[in-house]
Amino acid sequence: MPGSLDVLKECTIFVDVRTEDGDDAGGLFIDMLRGLGAKVLTRVAQSCTHIVYKNGSAGTLMRYRVLDEARPVIVGIGWVVECVEKRVLADEARFTVDITNLHVAGASSNKVGLWTNCIGRLVLITK
Repeated sequence: MPGSLDVLKECTIFVDVRTEDGDDAGGLFIDMLRGLGAKVLTRVAQSCTHIVYKNGSAGTLMRYRVLDEARPVIVGIGWVVECVEKRVLADEARFTVDITNLHVAGASSNKVGLWTNCIGRLVLITK
């Protein structure tokens, strides 16, 4: 099979992959990355080379933004899949995540609407 199982040995990666409801879904991606030799961190750090992000937490974005320049590349889960399938360090540019207007896990407008409804009912009850 082409490629090596240590193609990501120079990579230090933080994974923040969550479901739409905010549940952690990063375990499979962590296993795949480690299988290719990557070091996986439990939090964003200056030593990160990559952040794998999908529906992640606001805290991850906040910690990323306070890092010094030479920040890690933020990539989507497709980058991990391509690295595994091709057993190469895939081109990050094709999988870069724009964090400008990102969805944050668990902060869907539906939940905000429910919260607003609850507050409105409380106000009515206390009047």
